Parts: sequence; C-alpha cells; structure tokens
Amino acid sequence: MEAEGTFLTNDLEQVVEKSFSGNKVAGHVSFKPTLNQQRSCSNCSTSRLDGEFTIKYDVNRDHTAGDIQAKIVNGYFVHYFAPASLPRVPKNVVFVIDCSTSMGGQKIRQTREAFLKILGDIHQDDYFAIILFDSRIEVWKPTLIKATPENIDAAKVYVRNIYQRGATNINDALLKAINLMNQAHESKTVPERSTSMIIFMTDGQPTVGESYLPNIQRNVRNGIQGKYTLYILGFGNDVDYAFLEKLALENDGVARRIYEDSDSALQLQGFYEEVANPMLMQIEMNYPENAVEDLTKTNFKQLYEGSEIVVAGRITDNDLTVLKAEVKALGVSVIHVMSKPCRIAV
Repeated sequence: MEAEGTFLTNDLEQVVEKSFSGNKVAGHVSFKPTLNQQRSCSNCSTSRLDGEFTIKYDVNRDHTAGDIQAKIVNGYFVHYFAPASLPRVPKNVVFVIDCSTSMGGQKIRQTREAFLKILGDIHQDDYFAIILFDSRIEVWKPTLIKATPENIDAAKVYVRNIYQRGATNINDALLKAINLMNQAHESKTVPERSTSMIIFMTDGQPTVGESYLPNIQRNVRNGIQGKYTLYILGFGNDVDYAFLEKLALENDGVARRIYEDSDSALQLQGFYEEVANPMLMQIEMNYPENAVEDLTKTNFKQLYEGSEIVVAGRITDNDLTVLKAEVKALGVSVIHVMSKPCRIAV
C-alpha cells in the first residue's frame, strides 16, 4: 500500500501514516497536517494542499475469474476481476505531443524529461511512433517501429531536441495518429495479437485548423471506429478538461489532468506506468442470462498489470444459490476462459 501526493514535501510526507489490521485484511492511511504545515509559507494564508492525493493498494490474487461478493445490498453483487502473473501482451502506441508556444519553459522541459524516461521503459516487444504538433504536424518516422535498443536511442536523440513553436492543431494531430495506426495494422507491421493505443498530451485548446469541438470529437470517433484506445493528458490549468475527458471516454480511454508543478514529469511517467503492461484483451464478463440484470459495463478492451475490472449487477432469481461468473479474454498466445462460482448468502 502506497500513499502519494503531488503536493507532498519532505515535511508533509512525515505526516502520512500507514498501518494494517486484522492480519493485513484492512489497510489504513492517515494524513493530518497541522494548520502551519498546510500553509504555503510560515506567513502565508494560502494552502500548499493543492493537487492529488493518491492511495495505491493491491491484494492477494489468484488465476481464477476473480472475487464475487453476492447479496451485498438487496440482492446486488459486485465482481472484482484482477488475475495475476499473466504474460504481457505487446502494445502499439503513438505518442502525440503538443509543442505549441504555450508549452514553453518548464512544461516543455518536464515533457522532455518524462518522455526520455518513458522511452527507456518501453518493452522491446512493443511498437511505437512519435508525433509532434503545433500549427504543423511533424512525424518522426513514417510508420510504427519496434522498440529495439537502437530505435529507442534514436528516439531519445529526437526528443532531446523538442522545442516550443506555433499554434495548436489538435484535430489534424489526432487524425494523423489514427492514420499511422491504421497503416501499421493494414501492412501487418505490428503483431496481430497486440493492443493499440494513442497517448495524446496537450496544454491548450485548438487555435488553428478545425477548432469547433464537436467536429473534432466526431472526426476522432469516426477515425478510431472503436479499434484503438485514446488516452489524454491535459497539462496545466488552461486546458478545456471537460472536452478532453469526453474525447477520451468516447474512445474507450480516460483523461488525466497533469498539474503544473515541480513533479509534473513524475505525473506523466506515473500515467504511462499504468498502461505500460497490457495482460488481456477483448475481455467479456458473462453471467447467467435469466438470473441477473442491471449490469454495469461487461466488455473491456484491455486489462493492465496492477489494474482491476469491477462489474456490479442485481440478482433477480430468488431461487439462485450459486452465482457463476465466466470471463473470456485474449492473452498473448491463448484464449483464456476463467470461471468463478460464488454461493449466495441467505
């Protein structure tokens, strides 16, 4: 169990207390800074507690279809699925980086720093591409390439020379990324059994090219067509985060706000680590047809190492004594079929 804060200084880290109880059945995190510790400076009225406070934890896992808690409240169940020790699935990723004028100064320095670290962490079985954009779209290589040591070293040289310039053309940058990914799949450049994603980072709003937000959403949605996952990192306070979040969610991804602070590079790296190691693809969570209803989302594009899928629903069969969950998913070389029966408490 870990507790992290984007605003934590060395002094504030000492205030974070972690403990376990019940033979490590329950974990506890306490963070109670004094008023003086919360102040930006000794004479300031402003607070330094501005950012994200994140608690990360994991549990003992097995190779089954996960845990089911049945009849939690009025016949509702929750299914937690997070198998461990599965071989990773290769991934294909297009990095799309905003280098417009607003990215100048600390933002572009931290972007370079984070991206150099991310390049060093890309698995050798993965394929990647880099797109820089401002008012122009600059593609490093004409197609996705394998993350060999030689290609990674060449990418690092390229990244060290990123600098800010021009306006912000979000629409064309994303469409170019989609086109690169399409070409890689059509030419079979990337492995057939792999998962594909676009990681897009920007600190502003569209100022050139297509700038009407609904049109950008439609163009990207029509381009991706459900084939790839779009992850978006919104840098700083000037981004239209509501737009970025909607754009990501419409394409099976998530958006994350990166706070403009001294640890922005660590925030960028931390996000990449969350999606660095896919374990399963095309996951289907199945339950008895005539026994449950009101299910939450049951189909997922991928499952990453250290993450968890949660499905909830309502048991409608009053005579049901055992609820069986079945999970089907694609692995790196096999189709996994896992099942988990759970006796329903009376």
